[in-house]
Amino acid sequence: MLACRPLALCAAISLSLSLALWPGLALALGDGSGVAAPAVNPVAAYAPPPLQAASAALLDATTGRWLLLDNADAPRAQASTTKIMTALVALTHGRLDDEIAVDGDAAALGVATGSRMGLAAGERVPLRDLLYGLLLPSGNDAALAIASGVAGSAPRFVDLMNAEAARLGLAHTRFADPHGLDAPGHHTSARDLVLLARAAMDNPVFRQIVSTPSYIVPAAATHGAYALTNINWFLRWYPGADGVKPGQTGDAGLCQVLSARRHGHWLIGALMDTPDLHTDARDLMNYGFGDFSWSPSGQAGDAPDAAVREGAPADPSLYFPATGHRVRAGFLSYYARHGGAAVLGLPRTDEYAEGGRTVQVFSRARLWWDDAAGVAVAAPLGQDALPSPALARPAAPAHLTPADTYAPVTGHTMRGAILQAYKAWGAAGTLGYPLTEELQRGDATVQYFSNAVLRWTPGQGVTLAPLGDDYLRRRGYLKD
Repeated sequence: MLACRPLALCAAISLSLSLALWPGLALALGDGSGVAAPAVNPVAAYAPPPLQAASAALLDATTGRWLLLDNADAPRAQASTTKIMTALVALTHGRLDDEIAVDGDAAALGVATGSRMGLAAGERVPLRDLLYGLLLPSGNDAALAIASGVAGSAPRFVDLMNAEAARLGLAHTRFADPHGLDAPGHHTSARDLVLLARAAMDNPVFRQIVSTPSYIVPAAATHGAYALTNINWFLRWYPGADGVKPGQTGDAGLCQVLSARRHGHWLIGALMDTPDLHTDARDLMNYGFGDFSWSPSGQAGDAPDAAVREGAPADPSLYFPATGHRVRAGFLSYYARHGGAAVLGLPRTDEYAEGGRTVQVFSRARLWWDDAAGVAVAAPLGQDALPSPALARPAAPAHLTPADTYAPVTGHTMRGAILQAYKAWGAAGTLGYPLTEELQRGDATVQYFSNAVLRWTPGQGVTLAPLGDDYLRRRGYLKD
């Protein structure tokens, strides 16, 4: 394929975004060969996503296998992900019910930096509550109070942090403070952050705290009341998320340590210096789980058909987080010219080899590359879906109105809402020619085209049948 050679066979099809089959459309799909679905799915793995973070790492903590390492050993400022180690050291060396005195330095640091629990000088607060103030609102005041209370001073506590880092084998980690504000010699790596989080999440108290959305500290004789909210937004929208900690400073940029459990696996990931946290977090964890079920993050512009641009100018591509697949080069050119996601749907595979051709399947279409012509061609899925050849017999163009369109090449007429949609979605160049007249299927009006099936339903308008999904499902590549 010119400028569009097949990529590695790298697209799994066990996705949960598939559209339901339409009632009444007795689809008889396939490639027309009558060959049974192959025993082995030829598109059985996802390619790594195009992360925007400067460094990233992903561990399957269930098996101990690293799933992704991207610049993972580069030392970088770590911002408030530091507090994972602060909490781990406090849980190791402190007692949860001990009251810790809050000095003026701790209270002042919270006010000065804005990232605070809200402590006041002179208060005495149990370590347990300070840990919630450390990890939920990312309180710098709580970090300094814990350090002084547990070790006698912040420098001595930092010594304990570095000793624990050495014990855990964090080769690229060095701490200069307990809160994560930028300081010379204060750094870690994406791999080390994952290993640290793995150790911290083994502690049930830590695990309980970082999975808590909000926490109330009632007023007591020695301290005021505190309403604490977890700023780890990942917990609120990503399925299975159970921790652990975000952070941001000028030197570090936006960082996040992630933990989620699904499908019998526990994944821990780290992103360092990312400009787009919700996209990178979803892409990283979905890649690890091999599950691209769409869950909106709530961020502006976050939608299933939103794509990440990547690749060199000579070989551009679009990565779709909602399916984990890319569209590139010749297929990308066709996709862009013929309506994109609105008409062809989202990519359900990467490029793969089938019957000696390079093929890519979308939810509503299947494209193959014509090497001789150097162009992408739409496979006739609408024709394959035709329930009966008799339906394709030409009909006389009787009772035509000026608003109707008769296609002499097939002998069928298009009219009304289906005709309007046909024109809007690329007409013959994308959808092919009409193979039938309009047919009634329950309360819906259906018309078959060579490359598509259009359905009009009162109150819902015209929609396209998921013929690409049906093709994959018939071949055993896509499961509901």
